[in-house]
Amino acid sequence: MTKVITSTGMSSSESPFSPLIFIQIIKVTQLQLSLLLSMALSSRFLQIE
Repeated sequence: MTKVITSTGMSSSESPFSPLIFIQIIKVTQLQLSLLLSMALSSRFLQIE
């Protein structure tokens, strides 16, 4: 199994907790950011039309 580098820079073997939590948080934040971006773009397009 390859070492997963967390946002703090420590490897998964040195980290006391699972890096999967970081991955889930990053995925959720990316989903929220993409939703906000799509909503902003759609509102701009609606305003232009």
